[in-house]
Amino acid sequence: MEILSLNESSNIATEADELCCFIEQNADALRNGKIGKNGRLANRSIELLQIGRNAVYRIPGQNRWYLKMPCNGKTRGIIGEINGFRFIRDNFQNLEFYLHPAAIRSSLEEKYLLSAEVPGKQLNYKLYRACFRPGAKRGKQLENIFYRCGTMLGQFHKNGQGIDLPEVRRLDFILQRRIEKVKSLDKTGEKIARWLEENRSTDDQHTIVHGNCTFRNILVDGNRLSLIDFETCGSGSRYNDLARMCSDIILCRTAIAFPWKRAYVALAAFQKGYSEMFPFDREQLLKFIAYYIFDRYIQVYGIKRKKESISGIPVSRAKLNRLHERLLTGDTEGVFNLSRQS
Repeated sequence: MEILSLNESSNIATEADELCCFIEQNADALRNGKIGKNGRLANRSIELLQIGRNAVYRIPGQNRWYLKMPCNGKTRGIIGEINGFRFIRDNFQNLEFYLHPAAIRSSLEEKYLLSAEVPGKQLNYKLYRACFRPGAKRGKQLENIFYRCGTMLGQFHKNGQGIDLPEVRRLDFILQRRIEKVKSLDKTGEKIARWLEENRSTDDQHTIVHGNCTFRNILVDGNRLSLIDFETCGSGSRYNDLARMCSDIILCRTAIAFPWKRAYVALAAFQKGYSEMFPFDREQLLKFIAYYIFDRYIQVYGIKRKKESISGIPVSRAKLNRLHERLLTGDTEGVFNLSRQS
């Protein structure tokens, strides 16, 4: 068993030790989700949140805890979690606004990760709330949060250069595989396929990457931030992470009646915070954003045959088409510039 947190208090350390014993004594029942959604195991209440590739539990106590265990016996996800939290523990000690979990324990032998709950709201909640509610103060707070997000991710990538971890597939390879799954591409899909043939990534500067760096995996508590869910953490192109963060804002521009201008100010603040920590190539970033947004298009319209939405808000196909054209032609200013019309 490994401690992956910083400076555990004696009280929470004692509770963590007790829970680890409980987990290891009841590993088979927990791994297979045998107790049902809500139940008791060894006189302890426990709530099953998810069962599939992993069993994920919420466990009440003096603190609230989250437990993740693979159901199929494979350790790739737990190894990713351990590598990510271990890296954060060793490299974010002096990042004053980073919010470390009060306690994290892991075991490769027993295949589990246990973490005390991290307070805060998901970043997407903060973004959408600030966009739809007026007030200069709220906009300034959002800008500050995203600047710190950029600083945090920049330090994560900068300190992780050359680290030896399992490789994460680049977004262009993911897009290629997605295209190959579609039986018949529409006209936009055909344009994307032709564009991809001429626009494969040349980025060979590997570093540690989160692997699923979306707004849902960043928690905000006041001015403090925390990264969670390192299951897909590995070594790869930092533009994988950067593109996901930027694309989630850029796509807001395609949603019907979405007040995207405040989101774009947050996007500029994110890029500023990141570049001050670890300068990046904007043209390379644009290419990875295209991979991500095109992959999403192929998934939605080519495979699932559904309509696109942003946080439940329908997407304007006309706006989406304009965005695609800008990405296909490498129009950096058209994609990033706040003053350009959607």
